[in-house]
Amino acid sequence: MEFTIQSTKAFRVMGISMLLSTDQQENFKQCAAFWGKAASEGTIGRLASLMNGQPAGLLGVSFPNEDGTDKYCICVATTAPLQEGLEEFEVPETTWAIFKGCGKDMPMQELQVKIVNEWLPTSGYEYLKTPDMDVYVDPDPVTGRYEVWIPVGKKE
Repeated sequence: MEFTIQSTKAFRVMGISMLLSTDQQENFKQCAAFWGKAASEGTIGRLASLMNGQPAGLLGVSFPNEDGTDKYCICVATTAPLQEGLEEFEVPETTWAIFKGCGKDMPMQELQVKIVNEWLPTSGYEYLKTPDMDVYVDPDPVTGRYEVWIPVGKKE
């Protein structure tokens, strides 16, 4: 699997969020419905107009909670003032393993499973308990280009 390692300074994101369950398969369904609702209500276009930071693109960010659940955000990196009806979060300084994909070749969920089950165990890296994210660099969710950003640290 091809990947790059990149470190980023902390950055701010703005968007909408929902609480995820502890069942990964259920989360895939919930997130897809959340994106569909955000698109139909015009939130995706609103967020896209606020995008002015890095990483560029629409972001799906999972923020781990101390109770073992995650808060999932559809958001953008931005320096714009907080907008009514939206939330803001900070993604901490992180080192990422970044995997590129294309919807027509492999659905994002399939790539995520391969990363965790195939790449991570033999990579020399460990998964950190910080936010992870998906970066949609192309607006078409079926055939578009995307990146999966996994927070990692070198194994001791």
